[in-house]
Amino acid sequence: MRLPQKFFLLLLLVTVVTLLGSADAARGNRRNKSSCKYKRKGVDGACDVATNKKQVTFALKARKSSPKCEPTKVVSLDCDDFSASKKQKGRKMAMKKRCKYVRNRTEKPKCDLATNTKTIVRNLRVTEGVPPPDNCPLVKTIKKRCGRGGRKGNKRRNKNNGCVYDKQPWSECNVESNTRQREMVLVQGEATQCLPKKIVTKKCRKECRYIKGEWSPCDPNTNLKHRSLTPKPGSLQQCQSTVQARPCRRRAELTAPKSNKCKYSLSEWSPCDLRTNTMTQMMTLKSGDPNVCMRWKKLTRKCKIACKFRRGEWSDCDDKTELTTRVDTLVKGNARECAPTREITKKCKKACKYTFGDWGECDPKTNARTRVKKLIKGDADKCKAEELVSKPCTKRDGGERCFFGSWGDFGPCNNGVTTKHRPLLQGGVECERKAVITKACERSES
Repeated sequence: MRLPQKFFLLLLLVTVVTLLGSADAARGNRRNKSSCKYKRKGVDGACDVATNKKQVTFALKARKSSPKCEPTKVVSLDCDDFSASKKQKGRKMAMKKRCKYVRNRTEKPKCDLATNTKTIVRNLRVTEGVPPPDNCPLVKTIKKRCGRGGRKGNKRRNKNNGCVYDKQPWSECNVESNTRQREMVLVQGEATQCLPKKIVTKKCRKECRYIKGEWSPCDPNTNLKHRSLTPKPGSLQQCQSTVQARPCRRRAELTAPKSNKCKYSLSEWSPCDLRTNTMTQMMTLKSGDPNVCMRWKKLTRKCKIACKFRRGEWSDCDDKTELTTRVDTLVKGNARECAPTREITKKCKKACKYTFGDWGECDPKTNARTRVKKLIKGDADKCKAEELVSKPCTKRDGGERCFFGSWGDFGPCNNGVTTKHRPLLQGGVECERKAVITKACERSES
């Protein structure tokens, strides 16, 4: 039995109307859910110690909500999960728990020189009447790099091998050497690697400032001009009036064309020296002032024809002449211009080995340190049994010179390297780097 076509059309119409009604209902529900909006900041109520709960009240946003919404909204939360001063999102509005710690300023952590780190211990901050959070440990340890003044301080500390010094005030300026000194006392660091005290020397600042006068006319006899220097008010007593001299510059000499005043006559090139493979030429003064010009010059250049020889072995040292010789054989070169053999002679090397003692204190009169070297190997007739060696305490520019003691033995292997040290008797940071030698550990044969 067939159903009429109108029945199918009616059934289809009912289905469409039903679906449209359900869609409108869903839209209405969504509108109702989103039409009530409350403020993110709430007002905390009193905490119930028995249940550890508190009531938080949120006010309605009047402009963005419908009039059917309730004016307030109350939510029950944990006492330590919410703060009314923070902005919250979502229904739960639970803030992440934060663990706050306090550092003990009285205890200063010590630096571990092996790892160049220090350990800082911090205790949990606890408020009276509020129990501490469960997920926060009572004690927290933090490791940081040693050093002062940030990254630059860490770099300086690494260069000084973890040695920290207390800087004493500078001494008064020494007028003779124009230097001043200060003492540095060890505050932190191992005694095996750091000096307990060291002295730093540097140049003084210009304490004498002068009022400069005008230059005088040039003296034709001495070709010099002078001016007076008077100390400024407030200068030290050691600053005295002086006169400064300077050679005159004549415009005629500066603007005049340069002329070759010294003229030489050239000789012929000498034959090639087979030992050095060079040839020479002499230049003799022909015309010019002998007080200004050199009377003769010597020019040297390599030979155009190269004679290559195979080196022979050195002979034994001759006791009478104290000379040793060797005979070289021609390998490459023209036989007409190169000799088949050549003989080279030189003085014998004295096989004298010494052991050196420690440096003495700096002598203020001679400004030098001395030490004694004693003969341990060699001929007693040709080598001196003892000899005194001296060395200036300061450099040419007035800075400190490096003085060291004797080397120690290499220490145990640590992280694949081993080191040995020698004590620093005098010098600054640059000298401390030369007092340590580091090398890779030798692998043990398995």
